[in-house]
Amino acid sequence: MSTVFTKFRRFCTNMDRMEDQDRTARPDKPPRALNSEPVMAERAKTRSVLAISGPKSLSFLNSLTTNELNQLRHDATCLHTFFLNAKGRIIHEALVYSPDEGDDDGTIFVECDISSLQALQTHLIMYRTKTNIEIRSVEQDVAVWTVFDPKEIDTFGDESAGGEKKSHNTSFLDNVDLGSDVLSSRDPRMWPLGVRILAPKDMDVSATLRGAGVKISSSDQTGGNYRMVRYKLGVAEGVAEIGYGRSLPAEINGDYTNAISQAKSGYVGWTADGFKATITRRMLPLRFQGTGAQYAAHLTPNAPITDRKGKKRAPIGYLRGIQLPVGLGLMHIPSVLVDTHCTVGKMATECMRPPWWKPDARKPAIVAQEMSR
Repeated sequence: MSTVFTKFRRFCTNMDRMEDQDRTARPDKPPRALNSEPVMAERAKTRSVLAISGPKSLSFLNSLTTNELNQLRHDATCLHTFFLNAKGRIIHEALVYSPDEGDDDGTIFVECDISSLQALQTHLIMYRTKTNIEIRSVEQDVAVWTVFDPKEIDTFGDESAGGEKKSHNTSFLDNVDLGSDVLSSRDPRMWPLGVRILAPKDMDVSATLRGAGVKISSSDQTGGNYRMVRYKLGVAEGVAEIGYGRSLPAEINGDYTNAISQAKSGYVGWTADGFKATITRRMLPLRFQGTGAQYAAHLTPNAPITDRKGKKRAPIGYLRGIQLPVGLGLMHIPSVLVDTHCTVGKMATECMRPPWWKPDARKPAIVAQEMSR
């Protein structure tokens, strides 16, 4: 069992212990199902983890990133954040998990794109002034999993959904105990993204959840189902989708994924007028129309997206991700508000309104929202 989890705590109430003893006494009785609708458990193979430990490790990390990581000392267990270059453009995105006991000297786990793991490690080491802060990869020890209901997004933000909304609700996952070697947290970006889990690499989280009484639906384990949910929400991950040193945090919807603290200043890439800029581009969901052969011929990453009438000289967006029949595009907002239909090559495409988009959004420019966090 991996030693990187030795500081994790197992929260068990007296009732939990009584239920454990009861199950031991009657091993032939299957656990009571916790959910009426099955959820999916997928290993996020495109994600990996850095472990940061040592005196003032949380303060060190907080000086380099857009979110206020001191929230991890209190109620927050996981936060979404960006690392910026000197010009305020995103070079890495990450999920940061709280240290043990909220202690500043505890080990912090930073989940990031596996293809940029070494680059992020180098970036952190470059700014490290104290040699007693250790920054190491735990890629060989820790795996990232996500547990979610693919249908929950259909009722996200819909107060009229009624019983359907209740049946597709993953709140029960917040109380599932997977053991002392596992760290789990509600995904801080958006509710339909479910629960994020860091577990020993040799652990089958799906089987463990079944043993705890969670109904799990079959999954191809390619990450496609989860990617589709992300794309429908307009949530990008990793260098392939976000790019390196290209985009502002609000263009990647960081103001909606709770990745930006307006009250914070002084971190690398921060500028006094950085949040006053008008945002004319955003990462938005796309829906494709056509046959499989057409998809293969016309849909390639970073392909230009044009208006359907072909009147504009410049592209109105660029394709950043594909999970048929949906995708992800960095889109020019004024053009999308005029006409949501567009094309990629010869493929008809429609830019969808994500669930978080305010119904009264009509202006030709979207200004980065002020965050009260």
